[in-house]
Amino acid sequence: MNAEILTEFIRNPEELGEAQEVGIVDPFLSIDEEFYTALDDGNYLVRLLTLSALKRESDRLQHSIGKGTDADGYRRKGADYLSLRNVNDEPLVTLEVFEGRLLRLVGRDHRPAKRDYIDVLAKFLKTGELKIEARTVDLGYIIDDAGVWHKIEELPNFLITQGSLDMRYIGSIVFPEVMVVRGDLSLLAVRSVQLPRHLTVMGNLDLYKSGAIKLSDHLAVQGDLDVEFSSIREVPNDAIIGGKTRIVDLNDLEGYIEQITARIDGLQETLNPELATKH
Repeated sequence: MNAEILTEFIRNPEELGEAQEVGIVDPFLSIDEEFYTALDDGNYLVRLLTLSALKRESDRLQHSIGKGTDADGYRRKGADYLSLRNVNDEPLVTLEVFEGRLLRLVGRDHRPAKRDYIDVLAKFLKTGELKIEARTVDLGYIIDDAGVWHKIEELPNFLITQGSLDMRYIGSIVFPEVMVVRGDLSLLAVRSVQLPRHLTVMGNLDLYKSGAIKLSDHLAVQGDLDVEFSSIREVPNDAIIGGKTRIVDLNDLEGYIEQITARIDGLQETLNPELATKH
């Protein structure tokens, strides 16, 4: 499609729909890319219809989606891939969707998408057409239980989330004083984070390999608490943990290895009872 014609239709999407209905304009940007929806400021989304289109997108953005094992995702029934394009048809962000759920937002060089690009997508994402399950750190926002989007660097003092928060490897964040997470909270391998003073997690709390971090003064976790290989040495007595607590004192690695060895021996004996008679 001629770029100037396409640009005009993006600015006036209702005209594109009318033109398609009467067969005036071919909706395809290329033989394996399909116009999906118009966004603000001349930006738009296209659907990548073939694995070749996905690989071409990957080459242009220098990320791995569409290549190697990542390409297997394309072959799953229900998988869909969208590309955010600017007015010059340059790809900005690749969206991985599966059965109506947004799983990943991938920018150039496999880095998180720039905030400006997320803001372009926000109006579309807020329609609810896709259920957002992408990593919180990639989205750059936390969505509360009322559907309001909050920038992760500008969180309110009291926050109830709409669902789980995947904040693995996040550099830094200032959490609210009081926070309720309606799902899991993953802060795996974070460097230094001050948790909310009052924290309730209605799923699992994952602090595996987290650095300088202190547990909340008032902590309630409905599921499991994982603080293995973290800076946390003990869990407060008044903390409420509904599931299992996994904690390892890095000063006692020898004891930890003995525990793991015992677990493996027990598993082997369960799978092969003959081993039990040989001990």
